Amino acid sequence: MEGMEAPAACTDVPVLLAGVVRLRLRGGWETARGFSRRAGLSQPHLANWLAGRKGLSLESCDDVLRVLGLSLAELLSRRGAR
Repeated sequence: MEGMEAPAACTDVPVLLAGVVRLRLRGGWETARGFSRRAGLSQPHLANWLAGRKGLSLESCDDVLRVLGLSLAELLSRRGAR
């Protein structure tokens, strides 16, 4: 399937997730340590992902969505609400 690009929604997921996580951490709802532990990520990986230095696997995206209490559809609907 060479030459096919991923749909925008697929490539937006980690970026949208990072934005939601940043808001949650900056808003004081949770610490980075607590969030990373609940999401099954190391704290350094979480920090690197939020800084754009590392990616996030699909499994980790699912884990982050679970911790946030969001479905993929709810996350993607936020993209249209910007």
